[in-house]
Amino acid sequence: EAQDLSPEVLEQVRLISNLETDTEKLIQIVLMGQSELRDLLARHELRQLAQRVTARYHLAPLSLPEVQAYIRHRLQVADGEGKVGFDHDALVAVHRQSGGVPRLVNLICDRSLLAGYVHNTRRITAGMVREAAKEVAGDQPRGAKRWHHGLVAAGLTLLLAVLAFWLLPRRAQAPEIETLPAPTALPSPTPTPPPPRSARLDELVRTLSRETSFASAAARVQASWGRTPLARAFLRTQLEQLRAFDLPAALELAHPSRRDTCFAALLRLDERAAVVSIGGEPEIEVPLAQLDGLWTQEAVVWWPEASAAGQDAAQILSGLGFAEADLSTAVASFQQQASLVADGQLGPRTRMALFARSAEERPRLSRSEARP
Repeated sequence: EAQDLSPEVLEQVRLISNLETDTEKLIQIVLMGQSELRDLLARHELRQLAQRVTARYHLAPLSLPEVQAYIRHRLQVADGEGKVGFDHDALVAVHRQSGGVPRLVNLICDRSLLAGYVHNTRRITAGMVREAAKEVAGDQPRGAKRWHHGLVAAGLTLLLAVLAFWLLPRRAQAPEIETLPAPTALPSPTPTPPPPRSARLDELVRTLSRETSFASAAARVQASWGRTPLARAFLRTQLEQLRAFDLPAALELAHPSRRDTCFAALLRLDERAAVVSIGGEPEIEVPLAQLDGLWTQEAVVWWPEASAAGQDAAQILSGLGFAEADLSTAVASFQQQASLVADGQLGPRTRMALFARSAEERPRLSRSEARP
């Protein structure tokens, strides 16, 4: 917001920029602001500061391909990739309604996602985008606020439901039978504590090279499949989705003390801990909090090539109760149930989710033994 600086402050900035030695400047100053900053620097009393600006760049409105790439990037950073998506017409509508201005793109997409939540869909349509744009502009008819009111109502209903659950007396939650004695309270099972933090894993993540660790992690995962020909996919995901895929994977790990990353093979996973293999070392059981703290959320997953090609997709879908004459319709129905973007396409995540529900013998994260 440099356009809001006063001429007196900008003059002080100019004086600071004079700090230099015979060979180099001692400080570099970057001014970032709105379009008014150009008008401010063009003022006569600030001409000496303007003459010291060595590089200028004005961010023009984004093109349609840039808006599409920008939205995909923001969804990926927010861990929304594979969970929610804008269809093609919706992306075109975002570009048209925002004029390619990034700030408006953010606002319209934010409101569009709220509309998707209210309509209980993970697929954002052009109609939702247009309604969102009207609300952002503050120029919508009375009916255009219906989905927003629906959001408020949904939030209030959820709040009231939670309050009712916690505030009502227990006898209101379940009928009490006066003639029966109170049941004997059973002791709650003691949860198994997670293993202690592994200093060995921290040490290996700090010291192993990226190339060596990836080769050993890939070899360890592939070895669990035996001689099965495998395909692989690079995913940005989270532990819950890996748990749903139920497939061993190579996880990219990072440590604050190093600039690059390394990899570990994720072999088993339960509610409290994970078992990993890194750098050819013996398997290490680590608490989920430690693993999640080191993981960059980038993963490589392997699964059989035949399943990757989608050759048995229709048969698997039919066996799961998604028998449709049109394959894309069946795929979309399955995706919606599996909390994936319901685009009807057999992408890597969808194929892995289908394979995870098949009855084939295979290595799994959820059991201690790989396939024989």
